[in-house]
Amino acid sequence: MAGESVTQGRIGITFEKTMGKHLIFARAFGTQRDFANYLAFQNAGAGTINRRFAGASLQYQFSQQFELLHYRFRIGIDIENQGDTRRRFDNLTGTRGKLTFDQLESFKIQRPTSPKNLLIKEQRCWSDFVLMPFGSRPAIIF
Repeated sequence: MAGESVTQGRIGITFEKTMGKHLIFARAFGTQRDFANYLAFQNAGAGTINRRFAGASLQYQFSQQFELLHYRFRIGIDIENQGDTRRRFDNLTGTRGKLTFDQLESFKIQRPTSPKNLLIKEQRCWSDFVLMPFGSRPAIIF
């Protein structure tokens, strides 16, 4: 017997506030996804993946209009985390049998508060046709 099923839930919130030349942006989110399958063979032919993914971001932007130049500077931090639990079982004609594989995978992406790891973007616009973006967004993945 073969088949699969997926269940997923997501939630998130975003906040954006403009105060003159200043903009504050914040967001947080979470996702849960559960996947199960039965493949058409017995040995390790049934599996599950349970995924949890969450993150947050905080950014500040400053904008200034000079005579012919529109200047925009943005700085911020992002943190994201993902964890997967992967399991394989013997497929006993559509019923899970003996556990054959059990693994936890974890990924974290942080763009933390140290100056070399911040989101930094600059944008200069001289007309509707000339836009010069500059930016840096290094990440630490562990």
